[in-house]
Amino acid sequence: MPDKNYDTDDEKFVIENYETPAAKILKEGTKNNHSGNVIKTKNSTSIEETY
Repeated sequence: MPDKNYDTDDEKFVIENYETPAAKILKEGTKNNHSGNVIKTKNSTSIEETY
């Protein structure tokens, strides 16, 4: 049965088994699907949003 949060089983596998554990170790945010939200920032390392 396809998972509505992921386009493929491979995407789900990588996110759940590699990206999420690494993000937790690095104390970064995790994701539970392959979608996302665009957030405009000053540059690629900025933590400040621009509007």
